[in-house]
Amino acid sequence: MKSCLLFKSLVYGMLTIALLAALSACNKKPGSLSGKITDKITGAPIEAANVQLNPLGLNYVTSGGQYGFLDVKAGKYALSVTKTGYIDITSSSIRVKADNITRHNMQMTPTMPVLSTQAGTNIDYIATTFTSTATLNGTIIYAGDPAYTERGFVYDTSTNPDIEHGTKQIVSGSDTGRYSATVTGLLTGSAYYVRAYATNSHGTAYGNRVKDTLLFPNIIGVAGFMMQKQDIGQGTWYRVDSLCNNSTLDGFTDWRLPTVNEMDRVSVIFYNNGDVGEIKSERYWCIDKTIGMDEWYGYVSFNYEVSGFSRSGNNFYGRCVRTHR
Repeated sequence: MKSCLLFKSLVYGMLTIALLAALSACNKKPGSLSGKITDKITGAPIEAANVQLNPLGLNYVTSGGQYGFLDVKAGKYALSVTKTGYIDITSSSIRVKADNITRHNMQMTPTMPVLSTQAGTNIDYIATTFTSTATLNGTIIYAGDPAYTERGFVYDTSTNPDIEHGTKQIVSGSDTGRYSATVTGLLTGSAYYVRAYATNSHGTAYGNRVKDTLLFPNIIGVAGFMMQKQDIGQGTWYRVDSLCNNSTLDGFTDWRLPTVNEMDRVSVIFYNNGDVGEIKSERYWCIDKTIGMDEWYGYVSFNYEVSGFSRSGNNFYGRCVRTHR
């Protein structure tokens, strides 16, 4: 009789433990899984990547690189991420615990090269053609997958050049890091937009756009000399001459007043096409001095299209030039 009662007690005890365990399991809440998807090269969050949680087959499209799955039962899962322009990735054996927040970040490798564009450097000005030569600079940060087969620069006076709409300059090489190219025939004083590029089997990637204004943006090329686009000021011959001699515009320190002949050439260009900046309909000082007439210096009048000599104390305008060497 006692053994029978003992057996019943054991059975009741085991049933009670099992019931309590079941109730405890029922009271546990599901867990959650969240994280961030970023670019492995740049570290930037990847927008609109598709994240799939398997074997549940749940999907999430990232916003700001973030994804999240709620009410996930405890267990082991696999997370797969796809995005156009990136290599597909899968992370298996992710364990989600009941009533817990599980964080799992993932990085995706881009298929396209990653590169940047740096500001160019002006090299020289060719007076006979009014053009400039410059160095363009770029950096290959990541070669792509597969690695790029062509790299270089595209540039144009339009704001957004590409290999189909702009001038392309190919640069040999297949490594990562900085590279450069020397280009010629650039119009002096013009603003050029430049982008580094690299092409692999997936297409062409571009670096940031740079507006190169290092090509003497404040100067106009005239045969035999260079001239500032804007007047240096107004006043006596001595004042305007001093302003030109002390000018350092665009890095040059040898500015001077023009000769009468130089300003005559400027007037011809001005009346033909106006490509010499804003010229006022007034007299402009020149460096010429009349022999035997102290304090009388040359001038050119754009109002009456004449030239002559005048006393240095008059109130004329000044436009500085420099001789191209």
